[in-house]
Formats: sequence, structure tokens, C-alpha cells
Amino acid sequence: MTILARFVPAYKPSSYEAEFKPAWLTDSLIGRPSSDISGTGWLPSTPAAPLYSMIDEAAYDDADFDYAAISGISDLVVGISPSMAVGDHAINFRAYTNSGTCQQRIRLQDSGGGSVGVTGYSTVTTTPTTFAVSATLTGIATRAVIETIP
Repeated sequence: MTILARFVPAYKPSSYEAEFKPAWLTDSLIGRPSSDISGTGWLPSTPAAPLYSMIDEAAYDDADFDYAAISGISDLVVGISPSMAVGDHAINFRAYTNSGTCQQRIRLQDSGGGSVGVTGYSTVTTTPTTFAVSATLTGIATRAVIETIP
């Protein structure tokens, strides 16, 4: 199974870079992925690296990403730090596929895994694209869930 997973790029992975920025905060307070919570089927572009470490940089790096096959994909869930307060937030992420398209959105969760906000779906194509989306949070978010559908 692990060997097959390493061939995932042939099947249509979605690479992913993320930044979670409260709309009212300065750049010094941008929340970024800070821990792995779950991500069955997702692989880091650097073997054996934590998934969150591939998507936590200040500047997007298309050579540093997480990927998974779209078919049968599970959600990638990462902790975010600092946590995001109740209110409106700007969320930026960068994604692409190696063929075709898929839809991705970000669901924000509290520490118990309850949903406190969600973005709309964005269409991801073969062109690396930075998406700027927003979410209104009804509670404090400490997790980000990357949801992908074909």
C-alpha cells in the first residue's frame, strides 16, 4: 500500500499550500498549519516529513507540498497556530492538480472537531493558483480541514 501511495502523482494529486489570516490582523499574526491531526492517503513531497511542515511556509513554494489521489481521498486535518477568533477571516491557499479538476474548501474546527466555519468550494485545475477565500467563524478555530471532491 505504501508503495502504491508513492505513485499517487500518476493518478491526480492535489498539491496544497495554506495560510489562514484573520481579516483584521497584521501579517505578524497569520495562523499557519502547525501540527498533523489526520491525513490518511496524503503524502508530503519530502518523504517522512510531517504533512503540516510542507504547507506552513510564509511564501508559497510549489516544490514543497502535500498530495493525495483525488479518488477515495480523505480530508487533511492540520492544527493551526495561532488559533482564529470568532469573526470574519481571510484564508489564502494554493493548490493544483496534475490532470483534470477537483473542488476544495477549508472547514475550520474548534479543538473538539466541531465545525465553526467553512469557505465555499474553489475549482482547482492544473495551473498552480492562489485562492483568496473567506469564512465567518462562530467559535475559536484551532484546526483546518482541507476537503476535496472530484
